[in-house]
Amino acid sequence: MLERIMRELPQAELIRAGNSDSNNSILSINTELGFKHFIATTTWQAATETVKKYLALKNE
Repeated sequence: MLERIMRELPQAELIRAGNSDSNNSILSINTELGFKHFIATTTWQAATETVKKYLALKNE
């Protein structure tokens, strides 16, 4: 993918990559390529039924 970006967008000055913080293999490669930590996000997952119950209790 990096080769394609460099070929098709030679004017690009920055490239953003994303992967899991627990993926040490890719993090190592990204570090070798010169990527630096930019931003982190957290994704939460809950059953809709649990959320509905919580919201119902909050609105009582």
